[in-house]
Amino acid sequence: MSARARVGQIVLCVLFVLTGVIALSTLFVDDPFPYDAQVLIASFGAAFALIGFVATLGGIGTRLVWLSLWTLPLFLASHVVTLGTWLPDAVLGAVAIVALLLSRPRGVEFAATRATREDVEQATA
Repeated sequence: MSARARVGQIVLCVLFVLTGVIALSTLFVDDPFPYDAQVLIASFGAAFALIGFVATLGGIGTRLVWLSLWTLPLFLASHVVTLGTWLPDAVLGAVAIVALLLSRPRGVEFAATRATREDVEQATA
């Protein structure tokens, strides 16, 4: 695995651990939600963090796992839209996007990259 992918992998692991810690903290700090909602928030956050952490360590090289890890920035973006929590959710979402782009597995190309390679191949043929 390249150094670029390792950096992305490490950043994603840190983000997933932070997500779990923040979610679990709802059980120990004053929160406007009822206790049942706090337990649901904490358990979802912990499960989400564990799944993301394991997927990042175990299968970042596969396209399906990499695509599924995009749930983290989407999850954080939904918080920004619905709750208006620019800090920390927008910042963490942006960091997650950068980490996912850094850890992009081989074989996943964006349309602009694919068009450029096809143009080069046609020009050299």
